[in-house]
Amino acid sequence: ISTQWDDTLHTWLIYSDKTYWDEIMAPARKETKGHYPKQENEVMVTQTALEDCGLSGLGIGDTFTLTYGDDNGTEPKEKTFKICGIWDGYGPKKQFYVSKEFYDQSGWKLSQAASGRYFMDFKQKIMTKTEQNAFIESMNLGKQQNLFFMGDFGASVQILAGLIGLIAVTCLCAYLLIYNIMYLSVAGKVRYYGLLQTVGMTEKQIKRMMKEQMLLIGSAGTVLGCLSGGLVSFFLIPVVVKSLGIKSGYVGAGMVRFHPAVLLATILLVGVTIFLASQKPTKMAADISPIEALGYRPIHKTVKERKAGKGKVIARLSMEQFTKDKKRTAVVLLSLAASLSVYLCIVTMLDSQVARTIVSNYMDTDMVIKNDTACKEKSEDRRDILDDSFVKSIKENAGVSEVHSMIFAEITVPWEPDFAEMWMKEFYAKWMSIPYSKEKEEYQNHPENFGSSLIGIDEQEFDYLNNNLTHPINKEDFLSGKACIVYRNGLDLSDADIIGKNVTCALYEDQQTTKTFTIEGVTDENYYTALLGYPPTIIASDQVVKTFANHPITLKTSIKYHKEYDRDTEQEILSLLEESDNAKDFSWESKIEDADEIEKAQGNMPQLGIGIVLILAFIGIMNYMNTFVVNVQSRMTELSVMESIGMTPKQLLGMLVREGVLYAGGAWLVTLTVGMGVTYLLYESMNYRGIAFSVPLLPLLFAVGISFLVCTMVPVLTWIILEKNGTVVERIKGVE
Repeated sequence: ISTQWDDTLHTWLIYSDKTYWDEIMAPARKETKGHYPKQENEVMVTQTALEDCGLSGLGIGDTFTLTYGDDNGTEPKEKTFKICGIWDGYGPKKQFYVSKEFYDQSGWKLSQAASGRYFMDFKQKIMTKTEQNAFIESMNLGKQQNLFFMGDFGASVQILAGLIGLIAVTCLCAYLLIYNIMYLSVAGKVRYYGLLQTVGMTEKQIKRMMKEQMLLIGSAGTVLGCLSGGLVSFFLIPVVVKSLGIKSGYVGAGMVRFHPAVLLATILLVGVTIFLASQKPTKMAADISPIEALGYRPIHKTVKERKAGKGKVIARLSMEQFTKDKKRTAVVLLSLAASLSVYLCIVTMLDSQVARTIVSNYMDTDMVIKNDTACKEKSEDRRDILDDSFVKSIKENAGVSEVHSMIFAEITVPWEPDFAEMWMKEFYAKWMSIPYSKEKEEYQNHPENFGSSLIGIDEQEFDYLNNNLTHPINKEDFLSGKACIVYRNGLDLSDADIIGKNVTCALYEDQQTTKTFTIEGVTDENYYTALLGYPPTIIASDQVVKTFANHPITLKTSIKYHKEYDRDTEQEILSLLEESDNAKDFSWESKIEDADEIEKAQGNMPQLGIGIVLILAFIGIMNYMNTFVVNVQSRMTELSVMESIGMTPKQLLGMLVREGVLYAGGAWLVTLTVGMGVTYLLYESMNYRGIAFSVPLLPLLFAVGISFLVCTMVPVLTWIILEKNGTVVERIKGVE
């Protein structure tokens, strides 16, 4: 409740058993000094919780006194605690962990809905929605019990499907690269394989020779790949994990482990890929006869009739070359498109998981300032510290674009046999340890003992809230005071049970002043709460609340900046809070601070994702380079003949550049159609956070620029290098 330095605290006293502290919570702790509380007066703290209580600077062995409440009566208790440990990490940190001895004498029990929580770790790592629902069904939960699956586990099947999809596309890229290399290798050595038959080598021996070559090269590549993977796993991954803050005892014990099945699966995958990719090239090499080999030229389907056109000869020649060997063109386009699609998919996922995307305050505001005195139990302790003058000073800041204040008045909801009776029955069944029947008479005769809150919001906040309601309400009715919205508070009441009912409220300090609303909307958003009393929290227009209540106070103020994540503006507002006489009674939620925390937790994972993207991009580029180098080599005679009949070097290079543009354009056409569809499906299958799908523009433009640059420069550089092998005549004769 309070310390000698502050009486508006947000820190809780929590007891954790050994399993939760040592196993389930361990990965979230960056570091731990000291030990978990054993004695009745010992406490494990965080610096964040100490700061909240005005106790900054204390360390292990220091003591402090605080006032707290437990379940043994209504009177607050005072106790001196000794710090036995300090921890830091991720997740909620405004918590003091206490000993089992302290918890046992607090009066609270694990079975109480307001106290106990179980955290469970399943042996089964993948669970479908059907299995999850069946498990919940089998537990026969009572009204005061609920089971929630964590987001990533709840979507485990979808995430696994998405990962398998990514793996499949990655394997496709590798397959196309291996296939293309082998195909081009055989195509480039057709005469060699034909001549081998002239000296007596049989078709069977050629097949065996090629298989042995593939086995040798494939084995060497597999060994090097597995060694590289091992080095990455045992040296790079621990560095990344440690950058997340997961310290001693966890990395070595449970993070990096060798499993023979993974190695065998890798070898099997590579073997199958090489086997499938080598079938056609091997058959092609074995089927070549000596006569065919001696006079071999790449044969493509050609158009029987050609119509001469005016101009644009270079463009026509480029298009003809692009469409000559449709199979080869298709393989290259598919390889490039697969690599670009994986790139598109991963950068989209990485962009969706950056701290700035994940973090979003309600109404997407940059900061929410709270008046901590507003929720004090006694009305005389509440002060309107977020008054008009203070809010005005915030609005006057040049970096602030919008300011919305939420006001609050304490009310009672008198008993009546319709809505109030239904609500209180459900509230007691859900949240209370005693039956409603025991307190019904007191509620009927003394509703002032059952306080609640009337929340007032402005027109812009209403628009935002109304857009998120399952059943939006009439705006004019809300602003005029005829209609209201009710916060459901976790009760098992449907919208149909509540909407259309009338609810009457009375001022807490003046029971004769009443107002009746028609409930037209229901929300589960706890942003709109103040004092969570037994009767419902009612949300109405702020102008209606100001007219009804004598002195409503501002509960919280939400702020939007002109420039999102504007640190300079935020620092100026924080300076305003710190300079105020009521500095200790303000608290705030900052989108910048939340984003910084998530960014720390992510560590180097975005860079690791980009590393994977670059590897896949390298595969696609290598595939294209292999194809075009062999393409230019095989066309040396043709290109040299064109040069001999008058084609200038500039025209020749222009033709090659156009061919490269066609490959790049074709690859992006496939990527932005089929690839985009696959990306969307993979994204949605893994999108358990519900973040809207959007493709990051800058990485996309970067990839477009790089791909067009590579596709145009590779053929140009290849020709520049190969043309140095001799004069035009020598190059024409050289092939013969």
